[in-house]
Formats: sequence, structure tokens, C-alpha cells
Amino acid sequence: MKIKFNIQLIVFVMVVFFAISFITNIIGPLIPQFIKTYNLSLVLASFLPLSFFFSYGIFSIPAGIYLERYGGKIIMFFAFFISSIGAAIIIGGSIGTFIALKIEMTALQQLVAAFHSLVGIAAVFVAAAAFYDPASFCIGKVGSIGTSSLVEMSIGTFIGAIT
Repeated sequence: MKIKFNIQLIVFVMVVFFAISFITNIIGPLIPQFIKTYNLSLVLASFLPLSFFFSYGIFSIPAGIYLERYGGKIIMFFAFFISSIGAAIIIGGSIGTFIALKIEMTALQQLVAAFHSLVGIAAVFVAAAAFYDPASFCIGKVGSIGTSSLVEMSIGTFIGAIT
């Protein structure tokens, strides 16, 4: 008897467990840094994981209500979406804080220029994505993109590449 495995479902469950365990366990290594940065006592530092687990309890009740009302898939999607936004904010803020602490005030213009170059490459990527899959951007089909859209993509790619 051959058992069918749904690989997508298995990968999804693994990603869910990874995300939950990562978010739950990231607090441990961060506590010494919080103690050092904010000059906290151990008692105050212990409120950080405590508040984390209180949020589990507080959000479990409305999550259960929404789960019964809207179903598991949509609630799981929104949970991951909100968690991803929070993780992106934390990761981006941590990177920005690290860079800001390492950069001298006289080098601030170079830092702004370096970050601005990331905006330029993002413009190039968006224009390339629109060119290769115009239907997802609602600007036509492959091989029949409107002239105004082609001009806009060309200008965006040019300015983004220069930046």
C-alpha cells in the first residue's frame, strides 16, 4: 500500500513550527542585550518573557473566536502576515540600529546614499518584474505591453540603475 504525501502541506507545517519556535525562543538570547542596553535589573528583564507569554494567553481567546468564524486557512494566513510584518520591523530596526551605532556623524551622508541605492535597485527589480509578468501588474500580456507602461518601466529602470 502506497501512502501519498502532500509535500506542500508537510513543508507548510514545518514552516509553521519553525516560525513559532523561532519567535518563542528569540527572546532568550536577546535578554542579556536588553539588560546591558537599558541597564535593567533581572527582575525587570524577566517581565519581557512574561509579557510575551501573557500575549499568548490574551490573543488565544479572540484567535479561537475568529478561527470558528472564518476558518483555519484565512486565520493562519493573517497570523503569518502579521507575524512577518512584526519580524520585518524587528529585523529592520535591529539592522538600522546596529548601523547607526557604528557610523560616525560625519559619514551620515554616505549612509543615506547607500540606503538610497537600495531604493534604486528595488525600482529596477519592480520594473523587471513588470516586464517579465505584465499580467500580474495589470499592464497587458507578454509581448503586448502598452507604450506608456513601457516608457514608465524604462524610466524607472534607468533612474533606479543610476541611483
